[in-house]
Order: sequence, then C-alpha cells, then structure tokens
Amino acid sequence: MEETAEVFRVLGDESRLRILRLLLEEPLNVGELTSILGLAQPTVSKHLGELKKNHLVTSKRRGGYTYYQVSERIDEDWPALRTTLASLRSGRGDLARLQEVLQNREEFFQADRFVVPGRSWIAWSRAISYLLPPIRVADFGCGDGVFTAEMARWAQEVIAVDSNRAYLDLARNTAGNCPNIRFLNEPMESISIDSSSVDLVVISQSLHYTEQPKKPLLEAYRILKPQGRVLVIDLLPHDESWVGPELGHRWNGFEPSELVAWLEEAGFKKVHLDIEFRRNSDTFQPFIITGVKA
Repeated sequence: MEETAEVFRVLGDESRLRILRLLLEEPLNVGELTSILGLAQPTVSKHLGELKKNHLVTSKRRGGYTYYQVSERIDEDWPALRTTLASLRSGRGDLARLQEVLQNREEFFQADRFVVPGRSWIAWSRAISYLLPPIRVADFGCGDGVFTAEMARWAQEVIAVDSNRAYLDLARNTAGNCPNIRFLNEPMESISIDSSSVDLVVISQSLHYTEQPKKPLLEAYRILKPQGRVLVIDLLPHDESWVGPELGHRWNGFEPSELVAWLEEAGFKKVHLDIEFRRNSDTFQPFIITGVKA
C-alpha cells in the first residue's frame, strides 16, 4: 500500500507525466528532454531520479549518453497508465518538439560517421570573438537563454530581454555566472535601453509571441547605432493551431515578404531574406531576415 501511494505521489507532478509521455515514444537523454520541456537540466534530472527510484523508468548508456525509457513495470503493474498517457492532449507541443529533436539526433549521428579530428562547434563559436570587434548585443525575447549564452562567448555585452520572469530566471540559470550578460524583465515592444547604443539586435523565435510585431522592430531600430544590424529568425506560416493555447503564440508564423516590408517601414536598409536552409519535411520551418540601420 505504501509503495502504491508513493507511485501516485510521483505521478501527481505534471512535469513527470510529460516526461513519461515522451519516453513512451522514444528513449531520450537529459539534454534532449531539457530542450523539449523547456525546463532547467537539474530539474529534469531530479524528476528522472524520482521516476527511476520508483521503477517507472530505466536508463541505459549508449554512445556516450545516458538514455531513459519507460520500464517494463508500467506494462506489468500499471497498464492503464500507458493508455492514459498516450491519450493526453497536453503533450502535443512536446511531441512536435520531440520530432525536431529526433531529426537533429539523426543528422548528428549521420555527420558523426565522418570523423574530423579537432572539429568543435564551441571552438568555432569562440573563434568568432577574434574576428569581430567588441559589440553590444540586445537579445529580444531571450527565452531559456541558450542563444544568449552562446552570443556571450563573442560579444562584449549581451542584454537579455524577456517579459516573462520565469523564462528570464531560466535564462539566468543557463548563463550561470557569465559576467557580460545583463537581464531586463521588460516587454520587447518598449525597452529601457538607450537609443543608438547597441550594435546588434537579435529577435530569435520571439516575434510570434507579440500582439503587435511591428513594435519590436521599431524598438530595434531606435536602440541600434548607425550601421547596426537586426537579425530576425522566425517561422513561416503553419497550420498548427495548438501553439496558441498551449505555447502562447499569437501568430502562426509570418509571410517573409510581410516582415521585409515591416523592417523597411521601420527604416532598415539592405534587408536580406534567407529561407534556403529550410527543410520541407519540418512541421515548423524557420527563415532569417537581416537589415542595417541607415
């Protein structure tokens, strides 16, 4: 009886149910679960520890990573749990991100067949710092801060902006003790950054969260120095309507030509669109637009 009560306690946490729902589909490592769930790595590890302690998941080492999967006990002792988890609608956003993670994993292992000694993306990221002058970057809608932390490798300063305090706390956790990141809990439509004070504004996968996406573009123009650049990464139009109620998206992607027009209206010149890297098989297809402050 005591053991059963403990299992019910563990299953009373929504994050653990989300983890189990994902592991029904595919064994995953901690990094992959962190990427899908949007939770800090220590939090995911703690949840996995609880699930493993109660024999709901097992782990296996493979290719330098530890992968977690649902245990046989679920089918033996809790067959109704598998059926219930598989029917959960709340996992749709997680399942879409799972497909992206699995596609990235496949590409990684395909690339890994061609061994190039000394190849390191971290080395490339840090090498940029030797090629660029010291620049100040504003990261509009920094989210979990992964992109912010990477930019901090080569930027003189990164100003991480997000109106969601929970995401900003997550970004702080991702950044650790990085000394050249400053955090602002503000909407990207109205930011307390001085005019003509930054060299680069990055708006990566955050414009679709705003009611009025033109306003962040105007703010980007205002705070950029002359000849400063804006970099926008967002999604092409899609039919995944669940991203509104479940993820808080206000827009189901954008027509690139519309965004190009908005940037030009804001005052940007040399606006360039890049969609050549997209893959037609992806549910969500990104594009990149850059512009220069005249």
